[in-house]
Amino acid sequence: MSRLTPSFTTILSLGCLIFCMSVMGEESTTNAVSDSPVIDIRTGRPLPPGSSVTQEELKARNERLLRHTGGILTIPAKGPRGLFMDARENAPKTLATVTSLYQKGTRLEADFVCEPLGKAIPLEAARARMASAKALFLILVADGSPDSPALSVYPDERIGVVCASALAATNDAAKTELRIAKETWRALGFIGGLGFSQQDNDIMQPVDSVADLDANAYAYIQPMNMLRMQKFWNHHGVTRPRRIPYKNAVKEGWASPPTNDYQKAVWDEVKAAGTNAPTALRKAPPHVPAGQP
Repeated sequence: MSRLTPSFTTILSLGCLIFCMSVMGEESTTNAVSDSPVIDIRTGRPLPPGSSVTQEELKARNERLLRHTGGILTIPAKGPRGLFMDARENAPKTLATVTSLYQKGTRLEADFVCEPLGKAIPLEAARARMASAKALFLILVADGSPDSPALSVYPDERIGVVCASALAATNDAAKTELRIAKETWRALGFIGGLGFSQQDNDIMQPVDSVADLDANAYAYIQPMNMLRMQKFWNHHGVTRPRRIPYKNAVKEGWASPPTNDYQKAVWDEVKAAGTNAPTALRKAPPHVPAGQP
């Protein structure tokens, strides 16, 4: 009897689903598909298909929210971006997939590049690329040699090097790529201040061989540990995007002057209540540390 083993793409896709549900914590109200869907101003996106909430109900809800809050402002992300770099010849999409899942799961910024190293030494190339990109961290996947360590981590430099040759599975490219994906997440966890996890359902477990790596069915970092890592990046000035009601921004003292009737009504309400509607406005919103709700 044959045994079915999920591919690395399947496992990583499940990771994306868990990240989006557990880390982002955003409401997902659904709506029937229409040609011109109404944008939910709470999230900045149309509602997904399949809900009993109608377009008219969503419009009414948006109207109530505008009257109460003045609308939603978006504070963009700030600070250095992470960098995932695949230096293999004819590299598959493994690292690009991990990059995408990291962004979706953390709401932090990261880039993916594919740049073959040639004869360059992986660590030296990583250091040079890290310096030129001024990146938050760099995870490099290189061909290397089979006798090289599968994973080398330099926490103080925020660099991780994954050796693809040391992880190669005989005649099984999918298994090789799943191992590489797992070691990429482990490199990120060690660089991001996690260490070994107390949760069994996490890739951050001790590994003495590729057999240990294969035995771990979890190909990603557990969501609660992702939150810990987000807070760790605060030391490096990282902030994630944040959506905040205009009314809150007025109370905090950094809102721009009102630009529409909804905002003007909120502005006047806050001033009339004797709270913090400012006369001299700040030019920038306050620092919003990663990992805060």
